[in-house]
Amino acid sequence: MDLTSEERDLVERFRSLGEQAREELVSLSERLAAARKKQKHPHYRDLIGEEVVRRESGETEVRITARPFLLNRSGVVHGGVLCTLMDEAIGWAAYNSLGEGAQLVTAELKINFLEAATSGTLTGHGRVIRQGKHLVVGEGDVLDHDGRRVARGLGTWMIVSPRP
Repeated sequence: MDLTSEERDLVERFRSLGEQAREELVSLSERLAAARKKQKHPHYRDLIGEEVVRRESGETEVRITARPFLLNRSGVVHGGVLCTLMDEAIGWAAYNSLGEGAQLVTAELKINFLEAATSGTLTGHGRVIRQGKHLVVGEGDVLDHDGRRVARGLGTWMIVSPRP
């Protein structure tokens, strides 16, 4: 196969990576390819490997795996990742309480980081506390693979467009 010098350089860089980094790149490539197969643009959910595992009216469970690229310099899952997981968990619960086709946006989100998460599966649980005409208020928890609560959150979502 004829490669350009730039492509050869990229291949050499890939080969020089450690096994764990190569596995991460392969996993990312598979997630992006799966998104393309569904004929949709890759979404940040595809990049972080988010999976919605339970969606019921007013309650949701979302998971990600704590991969090395999601860790901060101290070796723990970055707070922004935990905040994203919390936002997704409560946001999906709010969306599900409104019904398919509704549109809402996060208006406010407060999160308390309680424990450091370093590896394994992280699960976000979101619940609707109250649904009004214009706002939905929800709460959530992020648990690590041992079931320890690593974060607790409370948020408000504004209903932009109710279910059609």
